Amino acid sequence: MEKDSFDLKTGITTGTCAAAATAAAMHLCLTGETYSEAKVSLPSGGFLFVPVYKEDEKTFYCIKDAGDDPDVTNGAMVKATVVPAEIVSSEKECKNNIDRTPGCVLNLENNEIISSDHKLTGKKFFSNSDYDGLYLTSGPGVGIVTKPGLEQEIGYPAINKVPREMIFDAASRELLDLSKNRNSISSQNSSMGEHSSSDHAYSHESQKQIQNFLIIISVENGEEIAKKTFNSRLGIEGGISILGTTGIVEPMSERALVKSIEAEMKVVLAEGDGNLFAAPGNYGEKYIKENHITDSHIILCSNYIGDTIDLAVHLNAVSLTIVGNCGKLCKLAAGIMNTHSRVADGRFEVFAANAALSGAPENCIYELKQAITTDEMLLILTKYGLREKVVEKMMAAIQSHVTYRAGVLPTHVIMYSEKYGLLGMY
Repeated sequence: MEKDSFDLKTGITTGTCAAAATAAAMHLCLTGETYSEAKVSLPSGGFLFVPVYKEDEKTFYCIKDAGDDPDVTNGAMVKATVVPAEIVSSEKECKNNIDRTPGCVLNLENNEIISSDHKLTGKKFFSNSDYDGLYLTSGPGVGIVTKPGLEQEIGYPAINKVPREMIFDAASRELLDLSKNRNSISSQNSSMGEHSSSDHAYSHESQKQIQNFLIIISVENGEEIAKKTFNSRLGIEGGISILGTTGIVEPMSERALVKSIEAEMKVVLAEGDGNLFAAPGNYGEKYIKENHITDSHIILCSNYIGDTIDLAVHLNAVSLTIVGNCGKLCKLAAGIMNTHSRVADGRFEVFAANAALSGAPENCIYELKQAITTDEMLLILTKYGLREKVVEKMMAAIQSHVTYRAGVLPTHVIMYSEKYGLLGMY
């Protein structure tokens, strides 16, 4: 089923990239052999072969391809490094074992790493009971969670649950393949009465019987890329998140943005008193701060006013206050809940209808039609002495539509103009 009037190219998630790089890095660690592409199983079924590239003797990377989705992580270099690890259950054991361990020591008491690499020491790691011997953490360019409300606990890498599963699965499959190959070779040698070692790389290195491995996911320039995302607002510092629920990027940026709004709301609700404040953009945020409307965190909801209301209801917020410029919020008076111009403009229609209901003469309506901006429309209404009356009617219509959408959730809307300041509120 087509999503647009023309075909859009799908891409792969950062989770898929991380899983592909992990498969290649694990294969290199186990066998000394190099992949040019890695097989990745998708959460929804099926698999992909993803190009991978060797960086050094421990690390492979994959280039993120977002397809036709306008994703800021497109082209990012997602890396995976695999190192042997020793497991201990106390801080004392950590210090005793670090000097003799070739990779790092993982303390199960607090899920923290001790390593000769100072960038790893103190970092939290993930484990999964379904994948014995495999552990996961982040390197440079992958963010760390610093606020409550996200899927991961504070202090843990911003690697979401589904990508974690994909990464563990990719590494586990390499271990399984190695085991099958060993058994096959052992069986062949036994049937031939031979006991000599195989020529394969894994016949000597991997026979050291390393039991535990730490997978380290990093992103080249991830901290810079993260500045173009919502991560800092979500409480994720130091890099991007490793994301994806299907492994595939569908070229639908609106869905991704609404998901980001939802994630931000969860963080704010986890930290605050349940009263949410939202603005369509930076100007609205600035207006809130300059007018001391709240000291609370402000959610940037872009054009998705309706979705923001729905999410606030779904997440059981105490109240929702929306603050924005007249150019955006006047559309709510017509029940337009996605204020992007490609969805609907409606500014003239809203102004003209409410002007007519306020007794505006025909010349006023005609002048409103010629205006390009809402500030021009407000100037025209000012000239005819109708601005306050029209805005009052507009705010009543906004209240009607917003409260109908919000149901029992208490809502407030504050509409302002860059030129005229506060216009109306309820």
